[in-house]
Amino acid sequence: MVFCNAAHYSARMSASHRILVVAASTLHRLPFVLAFVVTSAGCGHTVGAMEVATRAAFEFSCDGTTVAVQTVARNHYRATGCAKGAVFICRGGVCERDSEVLVIPDGARANADAQRSHAVLDAVRDRILTCTGGRTFRVEVAFGEDGRQTAMTYIDELPLGPRICVDDVLGDIEMGGQPEYPIFVRHVFSS
Repeated sequence: MVFCNAAHYSARMSASHRILVVAASTLHRLPFVLAFVVTSAGCGHTVGAMEVATRAAFEFSCDGTTVAVQTVARNHYRATGCAKGAVFICRGGVCERDSEVLVIPDGARANADAQRSHAVLDAVRDRILTCTGGRTFRVEVAFGEDGRQTAMTYIDELPLGPRICVDDVLGDIEMGGQPEYPIFVRHVFSS
């Protein structure tokens, strides 16, 4: 698992990853993510998903925290949120819709996967708010096909102490089941 901190330069090591550095200003203000990737795995694959989540939120007239993005093939993403869904394709750093916006029924697998990923994050809400001193905290999380977290981006800047606390709480989070496709969600912890 790799943490990518959108507010700070960060580098983390794990058994399956070498050093990875991602730097960006807060993603809701700046549409660019500057990524220096010294490995073939890690946060690089989430950059397209982040762009798709932002674009889908706009196209679905949806709050960005209710949009979930699943990687369905190389550079192809399925976004769902607000009972709508569409497929997006990313080429050369630009992501655009590759299908019509469809109405997604409540029982659809994509909706269930998104709800499950948010539920797992909601379950640690109180612990995260304790870490942040009650301050609202936003995060982007990618879960792999095995339901395990593969990457995490902190959207809000945190001092070192609270950041370590949040790292400990979110470090080994899993969906508790396998999603249909790898999934990317934005989540807000607030009181």
